[in-house]
Amino acid sequence: MKINVTQKLLGLNNEEMRVVLQACPVCGRPVEEEENQTLRNAATSALTALFRDEPNLDAKKKFERGALALRIHNNDEPSLSVNEVALVKELIGKRFDPLIIVRAWAILDPTGE
Repeated sequence: MKINVTQKLLGLNNEEMRVVLQACPVCGRPVEEEENQTLRNAATSALTALFRDEPNLDAKKKFERGALALRIHNNDEPSLSVNEVALVKELIGKRFDPLIIVRAWAILDPTGE
């Protein structure tokens, strides 16, 4: 299914959430820069994170997560399989607070299944 990952995640009062981007010595991004929190930001952050409950995550799974993060990063409407949507939902659930989870999951799975 195609999912528009540029959709902004909204706060409790439907205000646009903001995210602080960390410095990047490679691309020259400054120490602190803000942008709108989007499904793309949340998904790529979750897919590229390593979690304490996965101390021995094998290289194949890391590769798959990284490849999916790149697809999402480089495409405004990537086509995601049901398993990929489930993985993104699972990892967003591990990485973020409840409000981001609610907003992201509503976009990823509007039927709530």
